[in-house]
Parts: sequence; C-alpha cells; structure tokens
Amino acid sequence: ITVVHDKYLDELYSPYAKGTSVELYKNTDECVWCGYLVPKTYNQGYANQYETIELEAADCVSVLQYIDYELINEGSCVTFKDIIDKVLDNTHITTYYWPHSKQANGSFLTPDAIGIFEKNFFENDTDDPWNLQDVMFEMCQYLGVTLLQWGDALYFVDYTALSQGDDRYYK
Repeated sequence: ITVVHDKYLDELYSPYAKGTSVELYKNTDECVWCGYLVPKTYNQGYANQYETIELEAADCVSVLQYIDYELINEGSCVTFKDIIDKVLDNTHITTYYWPHSKQANGSFLTPDAIGIFEKNFFENDTDDPWNLQDVMFEMCQYLGVTLLQWGDALYFVDYTALSQGDDRYYK
C-alpha cells in the first residue's frame, strides 16, 4: 500500500500499527482481501511537504503465527468448530467454508462433529502453546485439506474431491 500524505502518520508506520487491519474492497461491497499491517520503522522528513509512505500488510492466516493458542475447555476435548471460532475471533475473517466431501460411515463430517484434545497444541517438554497458525495447519493435515483465505473467508479445500467434481461446501 502506498500512501501520499502531508502529515507524519506515525499511527500507521510505527510499532503501534500491529493491530491495524486492512481490508480491500471491489466495487465497495465485496471484500477481496483482509489482513493486518506489518509493523515497520520508516524514515520520513519533517518538512511540510507530501511524502510517499509504503506500508506492508499480511493476510489473516499469516498473522495467526503471532497469536498463541489459549485453552478453550481447560485442556480437555474441543471440536474443530471451537478452534475455528477462536481463529475467527482473532482476525477479520467472518466465515469459513468446509468441504462436504469429508465423511465417516456415510455421514457428512461437520467441524462440530470432530473432536481433539487441546493438550495436543502444547509442547510436550515445556508446555509452551503452539501458535494458531500451527494449530490450523495441524487440523488441515489431519483432514487432508488445504487452508486458503479469500477475501474475508477461510476455505478448507479438498483437492481430491475437487478433482472428482465435488465442489460442495458447508458454510
């Protein structure tokens, strides 16, 4: 993002920008990308003239690497939906799409039907929590899907199902 302005704009390009969200819209109604500013230090002259400032932003999935996993249910079993909801609460992502292709015994597996113990998301020797990005990728690896962000939504993409013509998703 390039900004041309005659003010110092320290709130945009200082360490305080860590929580500053960025949303890009197409035709003012369709969010095509969202993320957060990457904190940086920029040099800008103090003369009262227009300056060009370049800002860098990272998508919501990338920012998850800076957020530690926190217990949801005191370390016992939680559902994949609980974990996904925690991710949504920590980002500007508003919804997610779950592949309809994941089944067990002929029944469609929804995120609230798959459980996992929270202790899996802590280091065995130090009890340090994983970050949310690692937690999400562990879930995806378990399911055999890929996690993508498009606009303000997460997609759990099952490429095997797509190659067989199944593009149905649960929202």
